[in-house]
Amino acid sequence: MKYSFFSITALLFAISFLSGCGNTSAPAEAAQAAEPSAQKEHPGLHLSAEQVRTAGIRWSAPQLRTAAQALAVSGELRVHNESIATVSAFSDGIVTSLRTGLNKTVAKGEILAVIRKPDLVDIQQDYLETRDRLVFLNTEYERYKSLRDDNATALKNFQKAEADRREAQTRLQLLAAKLALYHIDAANLTPDKVRTEITLTAPFAGTVTRTFVTPGSAVQMGSPVCEVLDVSQLHADIFVFEKDLSLVRKGQTVLLDLPGGSVQSAEIFSIDPSLDPERKAVRAHARLKGAASATLVNGAYVQGRILYGEQSVAQPALPADAVVQEEDGAYIFLFEKDGGDKVFFKKIRVKTLPAKDGYLIVQPEQALAEGVQVVTQGAYYVAAQSRVEEFAEE
Repeated sequence: MKYSFFSITALLFAISFLSGCGNTSAPAEAAQAAEPSAQKEHPGLHLSAEQVRTAGIRWSAPQLRTAAQALAVSGELRVHNESIATVSAFSDGIVTSLRTGLNKTVAKGEILAVIRKPDLVDIQQDYLETRDRLVFLNTEYERYKSLRDDNATALKNFQKAEADRREAQTRLQLLAAKLALYHIDAANLTPDKVRTEITLTAPFAGTVTRTFVTPGSAVQMGSPVCEVLDVSQLHADIFVFEKDLSLVRKGQTVLLDLPGGSVQSAEIFSIDPSLDPERKAVRAHARLKGAASATLVNGAYVQGRILYGEQSVAQPALPADAVVQEEDGAYIFLFEKDGGDKVFFKKIRVKTLPAKDGYLIVQPEQALAEGVQVVTQGAYYVAAQSRVEEFAEE
């Protein structure tokens, strides 16, 4: 087959054009592939020099401390029965007012409910009438006593006056005791102070955790009205297996791991003398140090560590304020460099162990470099700034 000069020239031009197109697309694809990696790069955490000065941020090298040996335990938060009160009606009647509500905080002696009891009037009437009659009987007794001394009346009249007087005194005392059950002060009772309602009060300060009645409910003697729980008595029941009992004693510190990554200290104040039949372990009771957090609830499951000794190997340690507790764990901040107008830090996650004098042993996910400097003062300010930067990047 023969080809003309023009057909060969056209073929060579087409090959040259296609080759040129392929060469130009390679740099473009390479540039596009490089863009995502460039987008992933972002500046490290930094604060201005003015922020560092104002917040008083300081950094230094970690110290070497020995960690306390710890026994891993589990347990539950509990308020014992002596700090839980079921407020019950001490008489039958109709609930006219429920002056509390679920989860309401109440003070000792605060009125929780009012119950109407119409026949309460009868007891008060009997008391008032007996008290007035006793005045007359006392006069009669004194009169017959004087007549008896003068031999002017029969002995039996004096004896009857004395018996009537003693009977009235006894009846008055018994009626006063009944009124006291209804929280009525008999000594101050007058006709214009007669009551038809009784009040139920809180036996101690606490929180109302349950209510059993509504206004208008009919109640009988002993019917529960509400339940009050003294949250300040919340403590940890820690379960210790028999093999570990020799390591546990009163006065030891327990570190409780709470929801959200925070840690609360407690102190063992009592150890049961027998095994719990369900857990097959001994209960050790630990009182929380400081106020109980609002997130702690009766019956919540907890894990913790009982500190019982010291390890012999020293490890890097920082003041407790240098470790920031966040929802997903504990963090520290490394000082990276001072750029003049900016100071750069690096946030790393760590695990902690307790040490003496308010220090914590820190165990980072990656070993700390020799001579590293860690923020020891103002760590929470740096943490707040890191969250601001994370939000800005999003």
